Amino acid sequence: MPWIYEASAVQDEAAGVRTTATSRTYSVVMDQAAMHGGTGRGMCPIEMLLSAFGGCLVMTANYVAKKRGIAVRKIRVDLAGTMGEEPGYNGLNSVRVTFGFQGGDLTAEAARELAEATEAACPVSSSLKGSVRIELAAPVLS
Repeated sequence: MPWIYEASAVQDEAAGVRTTATSRTYSVVMDQAAMHGGTGRGMCPIEMLLSAFGGCLVMTANYVAKKRGIAVRKIRVDLAGTMGEEPGYNGLNSVRVTFGFQGGDLTAEAARELAEATEAACPVSSSLKGSVRIELAAPVLS
């Protein structure tokens, strides 16, 4: 049986573009920079996407390291996304991912292998690279 994840995003007129996204009992505020019509009081949606990807990579790296018997004390993932390279396409064109591992007596080669295994096992990475079916509905709210 598939797992179903649910979230909502709500913006009201008084908030400008500031939006509150909620999943389970957790909420986060998203916004745009002032130059894009926002107040700058939260990450923009692309930054949230990169943050979710980074968080998933860190959690997956922890899982993969434990499974391989590698005692990593700290895992850091830095991400940089590029947009605007293709005319007519308004999404990310590329994401550069840099892993940092502390502990576990890792060689450069072992760290690279751990990063590759992590990226291959990461559900968010798989979603970004795959073909996610998007089904739209648009009821009028009362």
